[in-house]
Amino acid sequence: MGKQSRRPNRRTRPGRQRGGPTPLNVVIATAPYADFNGPSMERDLLLVRSAILYADTVQLVSPGAAMLANVATLANGDERNLLGLLTSLDDGTIAHLGASELPENWREVLSRMAAFGDEEWDLVESLAGQPVPQEARSASKEFRERLRQAASEMQQVAAGMIQDSGANELTAAFDAGLLTLSPSGLDKGADAESFTAGYVDILRGLLRNTSAHLLFDEQIRDLVRSLINEGQVEPSTLTMVQAGRAAIGSGLVARLPAFPGVPLDELIDLRSDLDDPLSRYRRSVAQMSAQMNVSAVNPELEAEIDDLWTVEVDPTLRDLREGLAEHGLVRDVARSLAEDVSSVVAGATGSTITLGFTSLSHLSGWLQVAGGALPLASALAGSAIKGIHARGDGQHEVQRHDLFYLVELGRRLQRNGA
Repeated sequence: MGKQSRRPNRRTRPGRQRGGPTPLNVVIATAPYADFNGPSMERDLLLVRSAILYADTVQLVSPGAAMLANVATLANGDERNLLGLLTSLDDGTIAHLGASELPENWREVLSRMAAFGDEEWDLVESLAGQPVPQEARSASKEFRERLRQAASEMQQVAAGMIQDSGANELTAAFDAGLLTLSPSGLDKGADAESFTAGYVDILRGLLRNTSAHLLFDEQIRDLVRSLINEGQVEPSTLTMVQAGRAAIGSGLVARLPAFPGVPLDELIDLRSDLDDPLSRYRRSVAQMSAQMNVSAVNPELEAEIDDLWTVEVDPTLRDLREGLAEHGLVRDVARSLAEDVSSVVAGATGSTITLGFTSLSHLSGWLQVAGGALPLASALAGSAIKGIHARGDGQHEVQRHDLFYLVELGRRLQRNGA
């Protein structure tokens, strides 16, 4: 979807088979959004970025993204792409654009005018045995020139729209095979009413899909809640449970302090080598989700996750970070030395320590000191080894914690954002 300015040095990981034989697939459903610059992918990107760090694969069901995908085709295409777009529009849209009193076969006429150059008209003359009116040749030539000029202008406009919307940031996730766009029912020309009805049908299907972990933006969350409350859809119980987990799992990631400042292409690399911590994190998410007081479509969902972060998650992460620092090598060696040094001095070196500098002038004194130092050096080495073991045991305990994934992810985010 447009060109990506930041291209990380990594290998593509198709399918991203993490978390066992059945990948955890998050499906994000969003509503179109625009700011003062025009169409914007800001809300889509926020959800995609956090979902990438929680799921194995992410599917984006977004009218805005589907529209921008068509725009990207124009940005990277030529007059044929523009002609394809024009002929795909319904008659009402064409009339709204200012084209009135068109013949019923106007799509066929435009296609022929775009395809017919001098060689094609010469062939028509040869087959028909009579000249083609000059007016037809001139009209065809003028149309092709206008189409070419319009395509050039459209390329510039489309490229600017892709850049301003932020859609080009999604390219890295598409290239890595982690993100797919689901344009089904969203990429075909239709009036607003038919389009809305089609999107609602897509949502109904998603709410019955037990293999999807649904994630909604605020507007779609409100729409889904209305559909459920009005009896227009009966969602699968498992689907709603998984939607709650997706909201918590990705929502806690998005609340890591350094998260907002790291681009999507770098987030993809940060996730590498964290399969085991991620699987344990998902277990913790499932446990926290079971304790939640609101559903995945409740308007108080974000406030509930905020409370969860403040009261439970953030304090736990602070304890885990402190635990990692507590089990640093220097501190563990020092602790072990503090336990051993008294016995080392009293038992291992004995009177050698009290020899005084005068005795060091004699070889025997040097030998005594050297001999006395051997137990001390051995004790020091033993203390260091004990410290290393203590450090390893302590760090292993922290790393096995269900929320260690957030600790390590936060560390990597901070390092990349620095």
